[in-house]
Amino acid sequence: MKIHISLLIAVLVVISVITASPVYNKRDDTDITSAVDDTTVDGTADGTVDDTTVDGSDTAAADDSDSTTDDDSDSSTNDNANSTTIDDNASTYNTSDIQLLSDTAFCSFLPYAPGVDIATTENEGKPFCTNSTLGGYPFPEGFILTSHYLTTESYTQVTGTINPAAYNMSTTDEGGQYDNRDQGQHTCNGLKYFVNLVEPNGGTFCIRCCTSQADCNIGISQDGCVKVVPGDYS
Repeated sequence: MKIHISLLIAVLVVISVITASPVYNKRDDTDITSAVDDTTVDGTADGTVDDTTVDGSDTAAADDSDSTTDDDSDSSTNDNANSTTIDDNASTYNTSDIQLLSDTAFCSFLPYAPGVDIATTENEGKPFCTNSTLGGYPFPEGFILTSHYLTTESYTQVTGTINPAAYNMSTTDEGGQYDNRDQGQHTCNGLKYFVNLVEPNGGTFCIRCCTSQADCNIGISQDGCVKVVPGDYS
């Protein structure tokens, strides 16, 4: 019995010595260090992921900024395009003062487009002049053949001949009259009253600006230029 007790004590002593051994402690330290290292590595990985996430957010923000800038730019361009479209539709000479200054500086109304009959455009004629500074668009090249200027205390006029083909007019078009009643937004030499006939079938035109309505008779257009505006048609 004493022998068994002695052996048991000896075994306990050996176990105690082994537990206290530096080798045993070193293995534990290594495991702990390894665990700490693993934690550090994992922490670093997590940090990398976090950095990537932040960078991604920055990129997305930049993309949003670029997208906003592009949208604003497009909107501005569209506004300008719309302005540009509105300006093109407005006539420069919608309310001009047409002028008769000489036999080489004068104006006359014509249809708004080539080939359109005079009578159908009497209330929407377009002013044409020998020079655009006189209150209208330049005459089609070769349209005016001859012109004769006359001025008095009561009126100023120009009479002459035209080439209808220069504005694609039909020689069967008997013409029509533009006057202050239908073109009231215009003046002629600064005067309220004017009468203007264009006659493709006869190849003639006439225009007169008047200080009084009596000298610009707009009620006899059927009689033509020679009656409404007597003058030189050679």
